[in-house]
Amino acid sequence: MKIQEQLSIRNFGPLSEMNMEDITSYLFLIGESGSGKSTILKVLAIMRHIYKQMGLRSYLKEGNISESSIVLSFNEYLRNGGMEKYVKDNTEICYSRGDCKLTYTKAGGLQGTKKILGEAELSLEKISFLSDKRGAIPALLANSSSGKSLGFYFEETFRDFKIANEMIKTMDLPFLGINFHEEKAGNGSRKFIIKNYIKQDGRDYEVNFEDASSGIQTLTPLTLITEYYTHHYDIVKDANHAILTLLAQNDSLSSFKHDMNIGEISQRNIHFFIEEPELSLFPAAQCSLINLLVSQCQSSKNNITLSVATHSPYIINHLNLLMKAHDKQVTIEDASLNYDDISIYKIEKGNLIDLKVKNAHLINTDLLSDPIDSIYNLYDEIDKMEA
Repeated sequence: MKIQEQLSIRNFGPLSEMNMEDITSYLFLIGESGSGKSTILKVLAIMRHIYKQMGLRSYLKEGNISESSIVLSFNEYLRNGGMEKYVKDNTEICYSRGDCKLTYTKAGGLQGTKKILGEAELSLEKISFLSDKRGAIPALLANSSSGKSLGFYFEETFRDFKIANEMIKTMDLPFLGINFHEEKAGNGSRKFIIKNYIKQDGRDYEVNFEDASSGIQTLTPLTLITEYYTHHYDIVKDANHAILTLLAQNDSLSSFKHDMNIGEISQRNIHFFIEEPELSLFPAAQCSLINLLVSQCQSSKNNITLSVATHSPYIINHLNLLMKAHDKQVTIEDASLNYDDISIYKIEKGNLIDLKVKNAHLINTDLLSDPIDSIYNLYDEIDKMEA
């Protein structure tokens, strides 16, 4: 059964007031640059990570390990996300999941983390944040660089890519007709190759990953990471490793006794946060990418959530097609979306505008066509001018 999840943010960075009363499995945010899309994603990711840590702490406490073994610092999360200066005197962030409620204010800090989650509230959680800087990955791979200077969220993306690549050495991107794969060079180093398997103009081509088009460079890490976490990742093994590492660090292995095996926790959630999936992609490829992401999520054995920040009206319009496909019980490239599982908001002037048309299974995309209308209106005005 789905547990209701809510998030409200007031007076934080570019956000004046926003409230999402029921966060669905598929969340799409669209708005201008700097409007607050990524801020919402980062705050939601932080809150889900804190809930994950609370779950681990609750599990350990039931096994006779002090709850102080896991320290939760909201300010550290803000620093990691470059959002320290977003906090104002009247900032308020509130997150709830079931009966668990977390609130943050500048004066009071983060409240609610002392709650011990009951057995029914425990869940295994994985958060994967795919930074909009992921196009730097091919060059970093070619030069054996860490990319630390690109920030915390990029480091997380790069780390997830390397973990995924250890498992997945080759992957097809069908809608582009290309294949990504790893080869061993003569000196023992690793090479990453892009090759087409659908001939273009009767020709084959093969290029190093770092020499591929910008769209392929941003798309490949995204699809490799999502494929790994939806179909290859062992969330129970990862949780066991995290717990054993924590116990070893605190010299508590001998004290830990628990009646519940970590594998008995039935709730298992993997959360994807994706900044600008459309980067450097032609509109048709943007839509096919969304189809692929939805298909990956829906075919996973774990519960998957997908939260997206985008500038692309093509992606938002395409969601109407996927909802219509679901209503007609067909798929588009193996994908369809239930109207009830999706939320779409436009961020404007620090506030959220819900684009879903109630009881109509539609997204209102009229607000996204304003720039095009302005272009044509200006065109008509100029056309009427005397030369």
